[in-house]
Amino acid sequence: MKSNWLKLNTLGAAVALIAACGGSGQDDGTTTQFEQTLSGLVIDGYLARSTVYLDTNNDGRRNAWEPFAFTDNEGYYSYNPNTDTDYCAATATAEQAQYCLRTNVRHSDVVVRVDGGYDVQTGEPFVGQLSRRVSDPSDDTIISPITSLLSDVRDTDDQSTVLNSLGLESTDLDVNYLNADGAGGIDAGILNAAIKVHKVVAVLSDRVTDTYTEIGSEVGTPNGATSAVYRELASQLTNNGLNFDETIADTTALATVLDDTENAMREIYQTRDLVLPTDMGTPDVPTGFSRVIQVSNNIVNVVNQVIDPSNIGVNLNEVVGQTRAIESVVIKALEETNTDTSIENAAAFFY
Repeated sequence: MKSNWLKLNTLGAAVALIAACGGSGQDDGTTTQFEQTLSGLVIDGYLARSTVYLDTNNDGRRNAWEPFAFTDNEGYYSYNPNTDTDYCAATATAEQAQYCLRTNVRHSDVVVRVDGGYDVQTGEPFVGQLSRRVSDPSDDTIISPITSLLSDVRDTDDQSTVLNSLGLESTDLDVNYLNADGAGGIDAGILNAAIKVHKVVAVLSDRVTDTYTEIGSEVGTPNGATSAVYRELASQLTNNGLNFDETIADTTALATVLDDTENAMREIYQTRDLVLPTDMGTPDVPTGFSRVIQVSNNIVNVVNQVIDPSNIGVNLNEVVGQTRAIESVVIKALEETNTDTSIENAAAFFY
């Protein structure tokens, strides 16, 4: 595997020197041509055929001017270490080049986002959005639900607090938890945390956008409420002194996450002069959020029951079965319109 997935390339030493001096060849009339190639792996399970892009204005959707690429069948973009394929090479075919994420603008602090595609492990379409804030072009880049939770957390102490709430450390951000040892070994602890985070966020954001239907469809709005849910959940974990599971089980804490997310959606509506729907609920009167809080807690309990974070011997085949079982409950939750007791029945089966 290449030791440095996130590569900063210039076109020749002379051009690089000119770029460092300010951008154009004043003496000889030449102009600089700068290229920055970002490469990495997108993992919930491995996400194939997803759109990965630089969200340069951090608005939660890809705008026409923002560079993008697709992930390959193993979740990689720009470079696949398993096949040693450089999708950005000068010799890359047109088919390979669609997986190359490249920009001609220098970025030292930018959010990389991922939408769409499908989860290789479950075979289901990927619901929601993943992201990672990239601050150093020399960093290796894995984009996962855990990195998504930290995209808007800038303070290092706050980052540690959020990670501690999941029983993780900063080094875990760069672990491929489906191949932690390079030989197919699973890190069940990170897998458990990642699955819990993403599935809960997917359900929470889905319930919000079921009410705020213009989000994602109206031009200029984010693709969904996912980025806002991640941000507000991270804020709650930073300040409430509870771990992740306790936060999801705490009615007041989770109602605050949902209310703050809803407020963010309402601000977007007001900015764009859209017709506001009825407010879903508030932390003081959380009845509008009570069902989704109950469902989210069920999902956390199911994940904990199915994926034992202390299981050091689990293999990928077992993980595929486990994640598909969890997905069956999540799909029920995403499709629920009225109270569906089969969600509780499914959860009870796993308990």
